[in-house]
Amino acid sequence: MGRLGRENAEPFFSWRRISYAIVDRARRAIAALLRDRLRGGGRLCPGYTDLVLWREGRGMNAHRDNLAPHFEHRLCSSILCLTECEGGATVFPDPGIEVPPETGKMIACPSSMAHGVSPVAAGMRRTLASWYTAEFGRGEP
Repeated sequence: MGRLGRENAEPFFSWRRISYAIVDRARRAIAALLRDRLRGGGRLCPGYTDLVLWREGRGMNAHRDNLAPHFEHRLCSSILCLTECEGGATVFPDPGIEVPPETGKMIACPSSMAHGVSPVAAGMRRTLASWYTAEFGRGEP
């Protein structure tokens, strides 16, 4: 658990594990894409990555990924859908958009944008969630 960081200290997250070596190339490629598309250039590096397994009935209320005091350094967030399921849409309350999970689809937004996940109705939603920062000291090794 210690290597996974404080984001995984909550009971909701404690049953998941990920090998960062497997996804490092993807994280860096996504960082380059976000740097160009969402940030208009400048410094951006992977800050944290989590393999998220959502069982039936699981969802998450709308939230922002950059809340103080622990996450204010997050600038961009991405969700890469690894599988499809019923339900489990990524929901953006403002502007009122729901994006259903679709294998291979990536959703990215500023970390300050409110979003949530509608409950999974059937199957399992598998995503690779990543957060990006301009603070190199906050990046993953």
